[in-house]
Amino acid sequence: MNMDTPVGPIPASVFTAKASRGYAFAVMHCSYPPEANVSDPKQYFAKMLKGLSGGAGGVRLVSSAEVSLHGIPGRELVYEKSGGWLVTSRVYLMGSNCYHAFAIMPKGRECMQHAREFVESFDLKQQ
Repeated sequence: MNMDTPVGPIPASVFTAKASRGYAFAVMHCSYPPEANVSDPKQYFAKMLKGLSGGAGGVRLVSSAEVSLHGIPGRELVYEKSGGWLVTSRVYLMGSNCYHAFAIMPKGRECMQHAREFVESFDLKQQ
């Protein structure tokens, strides 16, 4: 899969699991090219929040919080997506690598406990 970015499309690996009742869980990884200049995590997450807060693509930001994983900066986001979906995600930026864990559930039938358990279960091996 290619992900559209300001520096053009970049390859992204996505792994998904679709559970019953329309629930889906996914993990994504992409490596930004040097010209993407993602060296400042605060700036990266600020741009991400600006895009979500602006309602781009039928998205409405519900909440956002800073998180970290083994000292790797991240953001937890909860947002509504057009079509009746609630997305809970955690995004981590480690150098030029972005890791994203999503729990996607039908709005009105969401289970925040399962969404939180999934995004909190995401881990990165320390090398």
